[in-house]
Amino acid sequence: MRITPYKIQSIEDVNPVFEQIPGINIPKVNAKTSIYGISSGGSSVNSKMHASSGQLFQAALVTVALDTSDLANDVTNDTGAYKMTITKAGYYLLIGKITWDTPVAGKSYWTYLYKNGSALNSMITQPAAAAAFSGIVTELAYLDVGDYIQLKGYQNSGSNVYSRAETNLFICKI
Repeated sequence: MRITPYKIQSIEDVNPVFEQIPGINIPKVNAKTSIYGISSGGSSVNSKMHASSGQLFQAALVTVALDTSDLANDVTNDTGAYKMTITKAGYYLLIGKITWDTPVAGKSYWTYLYKNGSALNSMITQPAAAAAFSGIVTELAYLDVGDYIQLKGYQNSGSNVYSRAETNLFICKI
């Protein structure tokens, strides 16, 4: 299956991605609806973790401290190692978001999805203004039992930059 990439800047931007998946009836998503209920075949394998506080990002790749488990249906959330481990093989929709709190205008900010310690997908943003923004990365991937997913970030502003507590990672088996 080939999914056309889209630049995801808000939750509504995931709709064109969902529309490309044959045989899946997924409701339209907007800022006021939840995506926790997305599933196929009556299953509900999904998970969400978030950071309970802001985190310092220096000029190095950092694993996001997803230290709070919000939802874990047939996925193991490890709040110590900041990862989600798959317990049922299949195709998963992955959505990672880092909300950068103190960015420097014109510098680069990366949001990465990692699978088993290797980069799976990433997105880069260069904000025009020094105002908080979210970097959102998505991926549709086949995951085997035991595979794990992590959210990572990097910035090259030359300054210390912090994330916000609303930084999170969501996965859903489709």
